[in-house]
Amino acid sequence: MLVDENGKEMGRGSGYKVADLVELQDGTQISVGSKEIEIGGTISASEWEAKVREGRNKENADIPSAKPIAAARGKKRKQDEEEKEPEVVEPAPVSSLILNSLHSKKFKIPRRADADGNQFIAARSVAPGVPMFDPGREGAVVLPRPPPGHPLRTLNLVDVVLDPYIGNKIRSHQRAGLIFLYSNLLGYKTVTTDRGQFNLKGAILADDMGLGKTLQSVALIWTLLKQSPIAGSVLVKKVLVVAPTSLLDNWAAEFRKWLGSERIVIHVADSAKKVKTFRSYNTAPVLLISYEMLVRAEDEIKQIKWDLIVCDEAHRLKNSEIKTSASLSRLDCERKVLLSGTPVQNDLQEYYCLVSVVAPGILGKKAEFNTHFVQTIQRGREPGASEDDKAGADEALGKLADISRHVLLRRTSDIISKYLPPKTVNVVFCRPSQLQVSVYAREVRDLLERMEAGAGAHLAAISKLKKICSSPYLLEKLDMTGMASPATWEEQSGKLSVLTCILLTVAQSSDEKVVLVSLSTSTLDLLSALCNRYDLPTVRLDGTTPPASRQQIVNAFNSRGSPARVFLLSSKAGGTGLNLTGASRIVLYDIDWNPATDLQVMARIWRCGQKRPCHIYRLITTGTIEEKIYQRQVMKSGLAGGLEAAGLTGGVTEAASFTLEDMRDLFTFREDTECETHDLVGCECGGSGNLEVDTQSSGQLSRACQIGEGRKQARSGSNMEQLKQWRHYTSPIFGKIEDDALGSAESFVTYLFRHYQDASEPT
Repeated sequence: MLVDENGKEMGRGSGYKVADLVELQDGTQISVGSKEIEIGGTISASEWEAKVREGRNKENADIPSAKPIAAARGKKRKQDEEEKEPEVVEPAPVSSLILNSLHSKKFKIPRRADADGNQFIAARSVAPGVPMFDPGREGAVVLPRPPPGHPLRTLNLVDVVLDPYIGNKIRSHQRAGLIFLYSNLLGYKTVTTDRGQFNLKGAILADDMGLGKTLQSVALIWTLLKQSPIAGSVLVKKVLVVAPTSLLDNWAAEFRKWLGSERIVIHVADSAKKVKTFRSYNTAPVLLISYEMLVRAEDEIKQIKWDLIVCDEAHRLKNSEIKTSASLSRLDCERKVLLSGTPVQNDLQEYYCLVSVVAPGILGKKAEFNTHFVQTIQRGREPGASEDDKAGADEALGKLADISRHVLLRRTSDIISKYLPPKTVNVVFCRPSQLQVSVYAREVRDLLERMEAGAGAHLAAISKLKKICSSPYLLEKLDMTGMASPATWEEQSGKLSVLTCILLTVAQSSDEKVVLVSLSTSTLDLLSALCNRYDLPTVRLDGTTPPASRQQIVNAFNSRGSPARVFLLSSKAGGTGLNLTGASRIVLYDIDWNPATDLQVMARIWRCGQKRPCHIYRLITTGTIEEKIYQRQVMKSGLAGGLEAAGLTGGVTEAASFTLEDMRDLFTFREDTECETHDLVGCECGGSGNLEVDTQSSGQLSRACQIGEGRKQARSGSNMEQLKQWRHYTSPIFGKIEDDALGSAESFVTYLFRHYQDASEPT
């Protein structure tokens, strides 16, 4: 039975297991009737009866017995307390009760307590000029007032203050993010461009993974639903949150985490019927749907007046021609927020699509943008570009960066490093096995002959070579004629040998858990077989995992009591939105062309909630196409330019053409190098692990080391230049590094790039 402090019944529940009730502790959540309850403490039977008796005298309510509660909790009662009958007080006449209440109890505005026990108003302000929360309270997050001349700057102006229930928990960078989003959505910013003035009503939050984009969004939504600069009014009544299907449960959980279940009702619609049901709700202001459901239920969604739309993983909208983007554009809503840790993944055309969603017209038409920005920047970056072309490119970058600063906010994970344990990133170049060398060399030879003859199928060839790097046995048909056989099953590939050493050392010397990541399910099957050989319990999440089961799998793995030591993860299916802080080591077994994919996956363990030092391993087969892909990643994510302040540190060029020279270089197999990437960086450290003294060299690559990009210079400050600030080790590495798990694999390692990050120490 659920009762208020005066003894009035509020709900009942049944069907609980006695054993569960006995184990109730402070903070435990249970359901009673239609309400979700959090246990806050216990009181004795005598205290309970005295408290309710006082309420009964005032409100003439029945006293619920405390004995069932005591029994459910397994509390022992003294014999005299169990047998004691409550004192009977004759109820006063109704008229006397009313009169006594009027004279003895003054009316108070209903209040609730925040996390510190302070009282504040829970409902809307009741008088003009009175803010909902005290702006003078220590630690209060006071949002900006409308600027002079703004329509919201009226005589009834009132401060908008973030609910202390959330405000006491968010960090400084999250407060700044909330202020940025709030100012943009309320139209506080006017941006002047060559095409005129634009009053913003949208924003892109492009923080790195793990910085709390969801929390900042929840704080924004809650504030706009309850407050406005005009006293006694609100600007937002209905909010649409669109996210990948796999993240809907995460969003619902985040709302509960930061606001509880009693403050706001969230409706998750996984069918068109549930979208229709939402229209009849008056108490649920927020609808969570997937991108697929946005398209399927567009007609139903269009019938709702939306005041705010939030899109998570918004890089899905990078193509304005797809159905999702088209459906979103047809919704009548000015205020839009896009969330994406990777606003630019390939080129500026993708960025144009995202900006056009939140600030239509600010970059002009697509053809104009391509002419004035993309092509102009491209010309200035070409080898042999004239001084005028270079100046034009810099000017275009400057204009684009200026617009971007108003529309987009991006912070890197460095700003939260002080809250997190140390992190070590290892790029491990693995020696190919003799079987790999034989199979790879044969495939490259056949491929180059077909290229000379004008045959195509380059993408299929790339896929085949990547499989050989992971394991030759992943090929559908492997002709072993004349091929060397591996000494052991684990030595079928260099990467598998390195991984085996890491897993066994970690399993035997610690209780740490490991995340193994791959792009393909066939490779995950291989990794699963490895774990089974050594009786390492695993859990798995890939494209076949039902969305409803994903969070359960994650929660179980993160639990200390879970027997699972290894989490097998598909980077395509689970690279975003997952918190895997139960593990402190993560291994990226293969590599993707898109650097954002790998960066997102690496952030699964080094994030808020992590308590252990983290180790990240990226395995690359030496001298193969994987090195070429890694080199392209470095260049792609590190092209310097004026967009860095806006977080657009890459993708400022169009895709280069696939020339025969490029393809020949891409498929060249280097058996004569410890690390081709280190050769191209131009570092003279000698693989000692010491940082190079001279950091001012241009970092210009001597030849085309990846498709097209190698012809361009890596400007100072790019990631290729930053790579020279990492520590470089040649084999043998055991004893040189403080990582016995990786050190045990030294006979299978040719080279190592290593970067240690600890906020308490210099980088």
